[in-house]
Amino acid sequence: MAFNISGISNLKPNPLYTFTFTSNEEEVYYTYQFNNGSVITRLVLNQTTSVLERSVWIESEQIWKPYFSAPLDYCDNYGLCGANGIWNIAGSPVCRCKNGFKPKSLERWKLMEWSHGGCTRDKPLSCQSTEGFDKFEGVKLPDTTNCWVNKSLNLSECRDKCLKNCTCMAYTNSDIRGNGSGCAIWFDDLMDIRQFASGGDVLYIRMPASILGANNGAKGKADPGEKKDGTKWVIIVATTAGISGILILIYYIWKGRTRTQENGQSEESSNEDLDLPSFDFAVISIATDNFSINNKLGQGDFGPVFK
Repeated sequence: MAFNISGISNLKPNPLYTFTFTSNEEEVYYTYQFNNGSVITRLVLNQTTSVLERSVWIESEQIWKPYFSAPLDYCDNYGLCGANGIWNIAGSPVCRCKNGFKPKSLERWKLMEWSHGGCTRDKPLSCQSTEGFDKFEGVKLPDTTNCWVNKSLNLSECRDKCLKNCTCMAYTNSDIRGNGSGCAIWFDDLMDIRQFASGGDVLYIRMPASILGANNGAKGKADPGEKKDGTKWVIIVATTAGISGILILIYYIWKGRTRTQENGQSEESSNEDLDLPSFDFAVISIATDNFSINNKLGQGDFGPVFK
């Protein structure tokens, strides 16, 4: 069962019917199955207006009530903004060039002839290993005419696959269910991109290193490969800082204990000095018979010694 089809943003799971999209090496097709057999519905392709409309029969009112139509609005028309141009119905003008791109013909762009030329890169790609991808969210994915799909690759492998091909311009998951799976990569110009106010898919667009750095600095968005590298450096810096902090703490604890031991030894020495006996001069004079020569034992560096 399909979850969402990028090119038809309003075609979502609903209580009326379940739709299925099948894509394999032999065929690609879309089917639907009704969940309620009592509901009468019809699907009509109007050859005059080129509108596909599904209607539901309302028995009580005896009318066909529109349930779904495509294209939904003027924005659903193909390639309105030309190659690499982005349509946003809330923008003014409605067509714009993504960061890193510019109108191929500024004169025609001013005349709102956006489909003539579309957008071209500010700086051409050089197919260097320093190139990366800018994460572009909330979009209708480009036309898949020049797209390659592999269901077995994950997003990181898809990125590496794109980087190895100089003509690869963008990549994303081919299946958005769950955490996403599969790989879809686009070559050459990107056609028919639309930006939604809400919802939509994620597209990783290839950019030169200089522009990529400016875009990520302004928006804080990067592709998974760059985020992984950034996380690695954050871990290294945090680990180094943590180890340094522990070593500094150990040093101060050791220093504090050393000072405590030195202070203890000094106090013990002071206490020992305080335990020495002391005598008054009068007592010493009587004991030595007023320092009589008969009681003199000898002479030292600090004066005579008496018994």
